[in-house]
Amino acid sequence: MSPYQYSPLDEKTKEIRLLTLLGDAFPDEPRIIISKVPLTTENPPVFEALSYTWGTAEDPVHIKVGQSGNNTLAVTHNLAIALPYLRYKDRPRVLWIDAICIDQQNLKERCQQVERMGDIYRLADRVLVWLGPEGDNSTYALELMSALGSKIAVDWQVAAMKLALQGESNAEWTDRTKPLPYGEKELLAIESLLSRSWFERLWIRQEIRLANSNALLMCGHDNVPWQTFRNAVFCLRHKRKRTSFWDRKSTVSIIALR
Repeated sequence: MSPYQYSPLDEKTKEIRLLTLLGDAFPDEPRIIISKVPLTTENPPVFEALSYTWGTAEDPVHIKVGQSGNNTLAVTHNLAIALPYLRYKDRPRVLWIDAICIDQQNLKERCQQVERMGDIYRLADRVLVWLGPEGDNSTYALELMSALGSKIAVDWQVAAMKLALQGESNAEWTDRTKPLPYGEKELLAIESLLSRSWFERLWIRQEIRLANSNALLMCGHDNVPWQTFRNAVFCLRHKRKRTSFWDRKSTVSIIALR
């Protein structure tokens, strides 16, 4: 097998690359097809954009490119781990992932495409937030965040929350003077999840702000709608007394407040 060779993008037609992640069973080795399409606001292609942490570039993993898989492309371990989780079993999935869709060896192209990332995340059919594989009670943490975020509705203009369902009588979810009914196990699981490296990235402020309401947060095989997750973060941020965890998690605070 030989290394994959990128062909130039046409700036005049505002081309970007998209990758098609071919369907297969988890955790089989992923295979992708890379194609070029124009990205215009009038008629954008249908794709999902990935927001994730690159991780170290040391010891890259080589993935197969093309229907026959005769070419390979080097990606980071973090991305190689993510691809099998992102893949559908029975159909292809079209994605934009910067490390693959931008020729990282072409400095001119990198600069041009980075300038277009705002359009890419804004026009994506959905933004996928990838936190990493399961671990440290992440499944339990996402269950808690999903349940909490579904119980409240947030008015982001005035930074206020109310019960999502009319007639709900339990005000402990929205009354800022009352603690949440969580013990140490629940809080440790949530804080472990919010301590993942994705929340430390400065770029997420742009990527997730530009996402539409379809955005989805993923951790291993588990997922929760971003808006639900964001509601839960807001509730936690405003109901808990300030701690060193929230003080150092400036990005989490921004997600909760924006």
